[in-house]
Amino acid sequence: MWDFLKRLNLALFLLEYFLLIDGKWSKIEM
Repeated sequence: MWDFLKRLNLALFLLEYFLLIDGKWSKIEM
């Protein structure tokens, strides 16, 4: 169970990171 929570936390962190990168690229393109 704990391993699952760690993976879920990591997945959310990576998702947030990629969204942040995507947002920066969108601003640069504009």
